[in-house]
Amino acid sequence: MRTLIWVALLALAVPAAVSPQGQGPPRGREQAEAQADRRAQLERRVRQQFMAQVDRRLGLDAARSERLQAVLVGGAEERRALAIESQRLRLDLMEAVRSEQTADTTFDRILAGLERLREAERTLERREEAALAEFLDARQRAMFLFMRMRFNEQVRQLQGGRGPGTGPGGGPPGGL
Repeated sequence: MRTLIWVALLALAVPAAVSPQGQGPPRGREQAEAQADRRAQLERRVRQQFMAQVDRRLGLDAARSERLQAVLVGGAEERRALAIESQRLRLDLMEAVRSEQTADTTFDRILAGLERLREAERTLERREEAALAEFLDARQRAMFLFMRMRFNEQVRQLQGGRGPGTGPGGGPPGGL
């Protein structure tokens, strides 16, 4: 699984490294679509391998495995939106800190946005935990939490500690 994570991260990082801010050849729509397709395929493979490992370790039958996947996929879009907002707020904060002219009201707005974001992340985590409690026992939930945190840590290490989904409720690509 570690090899697949490396391949996925390299596939995602290489195009970004080749053409940041206008360096390198411009990417056409077809190339961007092909890259998005490759990324989606890699994310699906990583997600499938993670779910297969979870199924084995937790001893899930097909029905509970499908329910687990539904819970995780259900929060994926919200998790992506939170990750994008988090990145935007961090960039705003860095820009604000760099300027001596930044008003305190700007800092207040950004910090309030970060707090709203953290609360939204906690709400999503609580919703997912409640849904998992409907069909996983306490031991299975604990094991899943550990597996998810371990997976997230491995991804963070491979990414150099950056990227969306790096909070405690983050998950494998695609929202798992």
